[in-house]
Amino acid sequence: MRRAVCWMLSALTSVPIHAQSRTINVGDAVINYEIAGEGTPLVLIHGWAQDLTIWDDQVREFARHHRVIRYDRRGYGKSTGYADATADAMDLRILLDSLGIQSAHLLGLSAGSRAAINFTVAFPDRVKALVIYGQALLPGFTPAPDGPTPVMIFRDVAQKHGLDSAGKVLLAHPLSWTPSGRPELKRRQKAQWARYLGQDLLNPRPESGRVPHATLDQVAAIRVPTLVISGDHDLPLFLQVADTLVRRIAGAQRVVIPNAGHGAHFAQPDQFNSAVLRFFGEVDRGPQSQPWPPVATFSILAMDSTTGEIGGAVQSRVFSVGNGVLWAEAGVGAAATQAIVDVSYGPQAIALLKQGLSANKVVAMVMDADPDPRPDDWSKQGRQFAVIDAKGKVFAFTGPRATDWAGHKSCTASGAFCTAQGNILASAAVVDSMVVAYERTAGQHISLRLVEAIEAGQRAGGDKRGMQSAAILVVKKNGGVWLNNDVVLRLQVDDNPEPIKELRRLVERGTARLRRQ
Repeated sequence: MRRAVCWMLSALTSVPIHAQSRTINVGDAVINYEIAGEGTPLVLIHGWAQDLTIWDDQVREFARHHRVIRYDRRGYGKSTGYADATADAMDLRILLDSLGIQSAHLLGLSAGSRAAINFTVAFPDRVKALVIYGQALLPGFTPAPDGPTPVMIFRDVAQKHGLDSAGKVLLAHPLSWTPSGRPELKRRQKAQWARYLGQDLLNPRPESGRVPHATLDQVAAIRVPTLVISGDHDLPLFLQVADTLVRRIAGAQRVVIPNAGHGAHFAQPDQFNSAVLRFFGEVDRGPQSQPWPPVATFSILAMDSTTGEIGGAVQSRVFSVGNGVLWAEAGVGAAATQAIVDVSYGPQAIALLKQGLSANKVVAMVMDADPDPRPDDWSKQGRQFAVIDAKGKVFAFTGPRATDWAGHKSCTASGAFCTAQGNILASAAVVDSMVVAYERTAGQHISLRLVEAIEAGQRAGGDKRGMQSAAILVVKKNGGVWLNNDVVLRLQVDDNPEPIKELRRLVERGTARLRRQ
């Protein structure tokens, strides 16, 4: 079976952490590990050519909420023995047994992710929740790429030209991508490589097969809560693997960290830590922690300055998303209230817009007036709220407790007035794509532009959980059919495996009717 270990690059400098350092004999190796903090156990598993110090930025934050265990996998750092990916899962079981830990959260990076997956498949009752981060190929993944894996390339260079040369090749490889203008990240990578002894490159040993590598079909049978994390600049193949894991593992969530590569946890530690802590926190609070499912949604509000039409469109993996998210009044403006929803935000926004208040003032006043009656399980800090006024001015709010990825973006092209927002999305590319689609369709009816926007959002990944419902609302003074009707279009697809496709059919039929008027 082809080994599919991959490199996760980082080398965080040593940071003082109140931790207990210990070792445990697992038979043919001695494992070095550290423990810090109190709470639900959380195990951090490093990747290839690394050691436990890569998690320094994480331990400082995680130990405030969890009993954090990080360790050097056999053959790395201060642990002895030869690197053996098929022994990692059994080593972890022995470690947890020695600490009296029956079950724990697992966070594995790259090759450490493979160890976490193997452990979860072999010992599912020992895992409370799983974070898969930067995973490379799994047995059974298709189409398998031709040619050598990155580690095979580095091994060949090391054996022919030495470990220093292999390090130079590695640091020039796309796996080593870091954001521009961040030279300290390259220094960390070099420092990590300097601590790596390279025995698995220079003198590789066959795997023991102690715990076989989990196949893709076995991974698809995982039933513990699972989060899959990637940096948006990771290798395209690894991003494809991540997307496949999300589709195959029931209920899996997806987070893509912007402006990060295979080392998202050290390039963007705040975003990474927030996503991980939010996920494990939700698991620890249990399935009844929220009274209603969050309205995981992507929506767009817009105004056509030529026709005066105002409206919005929305798609979500909930039943009947149109029942409460979109609000609009002709000549006044529109609003979208989603995520940890308070439906009253919609009519409040319209009432304040009618008083002549600006979009940003409306958002501020509605938020300030929210008494936050359920701060623990339906906090206003998880709400997402966007407003557009009759002049096309927009303002949006995304609360810090909205589920990743969550955010918003407004139009910048001349003559385009819109704001796109979403939560529990595949990545920031969803809202970015919506704005681009709306801007490039100038000249079409606003309803068609709104549909084009949510289609583009779906192509960019959309709601991580899938599709179920969609809706559109467009208003204009006396713009609707019959007498004294300001509603140009109000259409809902409440339960459909392809709601956007069905919404487009309805919109096209509706706009054809408008052309005949």
